[in-house]
Amino acid sequence: MIASTSIDRPHGWRGRFGLLQPAPAPENIPYEFYLMAPEGVILAVTSFDVRVPDDRSSVAALKEAYEGGLSRLDAAAATLGKRNVDVIIQVGLPPVLTQGWGFERQLVERVARVTTAPLVVGATACVDALKALGLSNIAVLNPWDTYSAGLPEYVANAGIKVLGMGPVPTAAGDVESQAPSIALEAGEALFKATPGAQGLWITGAFMPCVTIIDELERRIGAPVVTNLQALLWAGLRAAKIDAPVTGFGRLFDVR
Repeated sequence: MIASTSIDRPHGWRGRFGLLQPAPAPENIPYEFYLMAPEGVILAVTSFDVRVPDDRSSVAALKEAYEGGLSRLDAAAATLGKRNVDVIIQVGLPPVLTQGWGFERQLVERVARVTTAPLVVGATACVDALKALGLSNIAVLNPWDTYSAGLPEYVANAGIKVLGMGPVPTAAGDVESQAPSIALEAGEALFKATPGAQGLWITGAFMPCVTIIDELERRIGAPVVTNLQALLWAGLRAAKIDAPVTGFGRLFDVR
């Protein structure tokens, strides 16, 4: 997490992360990244500019928006490569889920053509985190209903079964601006209403939730994985950065 820094060394002395953000103007993602990240880890941010339509109920329009953003991903990754990052993390499940299992490998190969920094795909990081924690039967909390399209089918390819799934309730419809306690209460309720679930996955890296991980794990007595938490965990491994992260879930105990 953010700590005192020295004026005698660069902020990214321990490691430099690049963030491929779907939409411009990220709000919570950089903030929550720095809450978790070890001292000396810095984040360079760019966007592959997914232009999500106002009507999220149109599957065809959403798929077109995701494909448009993915067509710009290579150029965005090249920009991060010029910032000499050690690893690139890709945020955004829907663009990958809509393309189906195996598409993440294509993204890794594409990015490898424009930079030597390895790419960690968000969907891959989450699946790897769930498997590392031994979770094969899970409950999934999403920001909203349409966010989950294709998710159960995707993770089934990794031997992970979604036993229960639900959205976060919000009156305003803007989960990015709400208090983390809303996800805390919704996550606890969903898990307890899902018999057989071994753990909880909270999707939507833009939704405020990393500060509730420890408390939620205590309440439900099971591991909790969030997208951004999994990306930091996987990114540290990919960049070969051995530094402790405490207070953000059991996942960081898996080395």
